Amino acid sequence: MVDQSGAIHLHTTYSDGTGTWNEVMQYVQESKLDYLITTDHNTLEPLHRGLDGFKGDCLVVAQTELNDAEDKNHYIALDVTKIPDKIIPVEEYVKFVKDQGGIGIIAHPHEHRHELDYPAYPWERWDLPYDGIELWNQLSAWKETLTRWNKVWRYIKPNMTLRLPAQETIDKWDEANLERDVIGIFGIDAHALKHKAAGLFTFTVFPYKVHFKSLRTVVLVPGPLKNYPVDEAKKILFDAYRKGRLHCVNHRLGNGIGFRFWSEHSNQDVLWPGSTIKFETGWTLLTKSPDPCQLRLIRNGVLYKETFGHELSISIDEPGVYRIEAHKKERGWLYTNPIRFRK
Repeated sequence: MVDQSGAIHLHTTYSDGTGTWNEVMQYVQESKLDYLITTDHNTLEPLHRGLDGFKGDCLVVAQTELNDAEDKNHYIALDVTKIPDKIIPVEEYVKFVKDQGGIGIIAHPHEHRHELDYPAYPWERWDLPYDGIELWNQLSAWKETLTRWNKVWRYIKPNMTLRLPAQETIDKWDEANLERDVIGIFGIDAHALKHKAAGLFTFTVFPYKVHFKSLRTVVLVPGPLKNYPVDEAKKILFDAYRKGRLHCVNHRLGNGIGFRFWSEHSNQDVLWPGSTIKFETGWTLLTKSPDPCQLRLIRNGVLYKETFGHELSISIDEPGVYRIEAHKKERGWLYTNPIRFRK
């Protein structure tokens, strides 16, 4: 397995982003991404125009983010080539994505707002059969900490807001995985917001290249995506997302390349993140980190074991949903997808 570090959830001028497709592609090549998944609202026009593909060594994939008539229940749709031809209720587009074999991921599920007048777009339909949850959204995290007193500092240093993902969202993810397989990702939600200062000049609050240095999702794949033809590379990328064979990284604290969480059995079997298997004795969970950090093994949403360093190893004697959180200086750095041992 090799690591491919990329970003997901980005908007261009094909919807409500401020950067043209060509401008975003320039930033992509400067940022050394292995892949980028764009998600313009309610459109697949970049895909149908044939604009995605390799930009340098980066695989760019054009997908979409759907919403209802009230602009709520935002839903990232992956591995799709069709979208509804009009705005429809959330239960209908969740089904629409699933019926074509796509992957549906809830975007910014628990958005809140405080002092400043930015609208929130929370998810309301937890009863629907979604496939994944955006555990940490860069733009949401920034807006949720914005006040009239800190806005200048937040404009200058937008990535300083990245401390921890919302515990409400992490808890919901853990709860969902007790019942079924639900993947978790980090998203940037890049729009390159424009702001007018003192009514005199306009500047970009959150440039695309700043977003690319924040939250990334690292997939584990058989080989570098750039070594494959475009269609095959897309299939490999979507397969990693579908299986949850990935970990989520606060790139500002370290790129997470080389981080590994896996399980070995005495009969030489190996499980990677995203795996689900019937529990039996003989399994050991292992973690190796390229950077020293606080390694926290979570079982069924509860802290199970914790250590500081590069490695964690433990033989497990009971079923459960196990994942790793890695922290640095009390900030969330890396969150793996779980390995699930069912009863």
